[in-house]
Amino acid sequence: MRQLTALRKVSIDMSRFLEGLRDIPSPQRLEIKRCKCSSLPEWVGDMTSLKELELIGCRELRSLPSTFPRLTNLCRLRINDCPHLEERCKRETGEDWQLIARIPEIELPEEQASTYSGELMISLCFLICP
Repeated sequence: MRQLTALRKVSIDMSRFLEGLRDIPSPQRLEIKRCKCSSLPEWVGDMTSLKELELIGCRELRSLPSTFPRLTNLCRLRINDCPHLEERCKRETGEDWQLIARIPEIELPEEQASTYSGELMISLCFLICP
């Protein structure tokens, strides 16, 4: 996995390959679907080249790792069909809000109707995360 130096987007389905992500040198986009784990590993915070993270259908995922603020290049976080995590990441009131508040584009199911148009948000992300 460490030899995949040009790999920029990684998409995994289910959690059996989650540990293998640790060795990917510099992914910029990560999509995790239907992960059965209750938490993401702490080493996720070491993926500092990550610009986009999507968590979809991870119904058992209960919280973000404490290392999450280390993802300083992260400009887009999308959480969908992850009920426990959606609750913890609610704007201003969720227990994990302080871990994600600085991310320019955050998509949660209840907030999707009130977000800016995708075109504007993509432009904003490219300005902040070249």
